[in-house]
Amino acid sequence: MTGRDVLVIGAGMAGLSAALAAAQAGASVVVLEADDEPGGSARWSAGTIWSMNSYEELRTAVPLGDAALQRVVADGLADGLAWLQAAGLPLEIADRDQSRGGGKVMALGERGDRRAFMQAFADVAAHAGAEFCYRHRVTGVERHAVGFIVTTNAVTFDARTIVIASGGFQAERTLLRTYLGPESDNAMLRTSDNAKGDGFLIGLNSGGTTSRGLGGFYGHTMPRFSEFLAPAEYKNLTLAMSTRALLVNDDGMRFCDEAETAGEENNPVAGMYQPGGRYYLICDTKLAAQLPLAGIRRLAGAADVSETQIIIHAPTLDELAAAMQDSWSVDHQRLVQTLAVGAEASNTGDASLLVPHRSGPPVSLQRAPFYAIACIAGLTYCYGGLAVDDAMRLRAATGGTVDDIFVAGNDAGGVYMRTYAGGLAWALVSGRKAGSLAAGST
Repeated sequence: MTGRDVLVIGAGMAGLSAALAAAQAGASVVVLEADDEPGGSARWSAGTIWSMNSYEELRTAVPLGDAALQRVVADGLADGLAWLQAAGLPLEIADRDQSRGGGKVMALGERGDRRAFMQAFADVAAHAGAEFCYRHRVTGVERHAVGFIVTTNAVTFDARTIVIASGGFQAERTLLRTYLGPESDNAMLRTSDNAKGDGFLIGLNSGGTTSRGLGGFYGHTMPRFSEFLAPAEYKNLTLAMSTRALLVNDDGMRFCDEAETAGEENNPVAGMYQPGGRYYLICDTKLAAQLPLAGIRRLAGAADVSETQIIIHAPTLDELAAAMQDSWSVDHQRLVQTLAVGAEASNTGDASLLVPHRSGPPVSLQRAPFYAIACIAGLTYCYGGLAVDDAMRLRAATGGTVDDIFVAGNDAGGVYMRTYAGGLAWALVSGRKAGSLAAGST
């Protein structure tokens, strides 16, 4: 058992940021990662480290989130990106709608597979002095006179301070059922399968408490059976165009405001709570040009199902409705009525005809052929987690904070709620701050 100043649980974006910051501050650092490589959920992201352009924009976009933590993101992102580049990690200007914030993109790896960047990040932290131990899942934390004794599946460590950055609990079905409800069984995991709530439970068992937002999650609409593909393919199958499509359930009825958020993150939440978690995206051929048709064909092969179990098309809307009943048992009569109301709203421009209300203009279904995709909610991470203050210290269930335990990334919950505004940005900024302050408290 060798003592360290700072022990970091997790080697994702938050954990690596904490490790590098602590090592640069002169602390002795060890990083314990349950997986056999660094990167966590960031490995399978688009790689864009972004958030809103200012604190005021962030508060407007995500009014339900924790204001103090949003201030941390807004004040720290630009410096955090510059810090990464100064450490030798290449970033590119983000090619995105600047009205929805700004940031930079990892310049190693590919969209949906950023393992090269995350490995380079780990190498930079190791060069700065951080020690990495892979395949080390933390099984227990006990406080003693000069810090903590941390036990893993392989060895025991002695540390003065701890940074919890294990990536959240979205891969642990028992915790999902507890906080999201039994309907969470209807969702697929659209991220790393190693985020099993280790840090979350350690924080609670160490006297911490939970944040706001435990009942919500960030995710995307995915084609059904997407869980049969490798995580590196998730991003390219994401149906982000659902904001411009019609979404219906087994009853053939719309169930949400598809256009409520530009990133469509509320659609999978609403979809997960439909009967059986089943819902369907309907569009015309113009929007279908943006569908990942090649990926869906690969998906059908990987899942060993016929392509028509995932996607169908027809020359008319009536024939599409009939095919959806035949293939997926969608209520034909109600779907025909839903499509008719949608067509009237589109033709007249009268969105008040739509129930539920739609924030954007009515969906236009005019260019044949017409398409339907059987969908599943893809869960990326939960908005809730451990409660922290703006110094990333774990809040205590009894009030105040828990001494010498810091939390970052997905484990530090409540910064976003209902509307998403950049998970990698939060991981970078919160991890860097947690690591720096943990080093300073030793």
